[in-house]
Amino acid sequence: MCVLKKLISFLETSEVEINEDYYEYLMEWLNSQPLKPTDTDIIIYTLTHNFEIRIRESPNIISGLGTTGLRTWEASIFLAQYFCVNKILTGDLLELGCGTGLVSASLLKDQHVKNYGKMFVTDGDSQLLETVKENLILN
Repeated sequence: MCVLKKLISFLETSEVEINEDYYEYLMEWLNSQPLKPTDTDIIIYTLTHNFEIRIRESPNIISGLGTTGLRTWEASIFLAQYFCVNKILTGDLLELGCGTGLVSASLLKDQHVKNYGKMFVTDGDSQLLETVKENLILN
């Protein structure tokens, strides 16, 4: 299926007329696989013009499995954007309730944020911290 997606994308950029059967087959295949609420995907967040963070999360669930940290909250996107634009952090950093780890990942990836000492990333769900670790490695 990945090959079909790439083929369609290539043909679209080549301004070649594409047989509608390809689109229909692709749509049938996409619709035939329902997503589970706990399925994960890698979401790319663009925080500034050329600064992206990749986060593995469950985009189809807000709260589940005893936690709300399976998905990135809008407030963490705004906070990460704020820190990318305003380089005001100094000293040690403590993130309480890191969720997917977007804010911490953006701070660690941002090459301009060198004024802080240690970073402590916490959450109430210890299993969630494994996903956060993976997200930090992704970036």
